[in-house]
Amino acid sequence: AVADSAIRRVVFCAGQVYFMLEKERASRGANDVAIVRVEELTPLPLAEIKTEVSRYTNAEVMWAQEEPRNMGAFLFLEPHLEQMAKNGECKYAGRLSSASVATGSRFIHNTENERIVETVFAA
Repeated sequence: AVADSAIRRVVFCAGQVYFMLEKERASRGANDVAIVRVEELTPLPLAEIKTEVSRYTNAEVMWAQEEPRNMGAFLFLEPHLEQMAKNGECKYAGRLSSASVATGSRFIHNTENERIVETVFAA
């Protein structure tokens, strides 16, 4: 375990993307990235999220999701996370906006998952 002050990024997410990110974090040994799974979006646990943001004093805030940007929880959570972030910014790791939830291609799906992972763990 590393000190909270050594965490450079705190990544919030919901659902199964958490398990993909946690597995990748373990395989990379990326102990400077904290991953927080938000179990419930309604009612939004703002106090608990704020506690986690405050805990990592040197970390940037990010939201990760498998859904396209215009779907999923990001657009709902972005203003809340930006307000809590020390620099007023919430970064995003997820699929680009799309009219469809799924691409219909396993190759594209896997490529998009790899891009999510690379965005989360990028230096």
